[in-house]
Amino acid sequence: MACASWRRRMLTAWSWMPHQRTEAAALGACILEFVANPCRLREISFERLSLELGYEELERPRRVGPLEVVLHIEPDLPDDVKRKSIGVARHATLVNTLARPSEVDIRFAEE
Repeated sequence: MACASWRRRMLTAWSWMPHQRTEAAALGACILEFVANPCRLREISFERLSLELGYEELERPRRVGPLEVVLHIEPDLPDDVKRKSIGVARHATLVNTLARPSEVDIRFAEE
């Protein structure tokens, strides 16, 4: 429940952002979690984990275009761990969703 509550607060806090920035922020958070969690499980400590996320805003239909993500972690990881982390990040839930779009059913609630 705490996680769902936190998500609601974050979505509320982000509601002022243009939709492309909100989507990019959510994608960035998802990728960071997918990289951080295996590090924690394998007791690989890090002091700082961040990313730079670049994207193009496309029109007609309005959407986020190509994305570029650059991960930063301190202290630096060995190359084999970096390769595995990139593989994990490429399978983050939102990355998979963007790569393999789901059908979306949108409707008003019935009273």
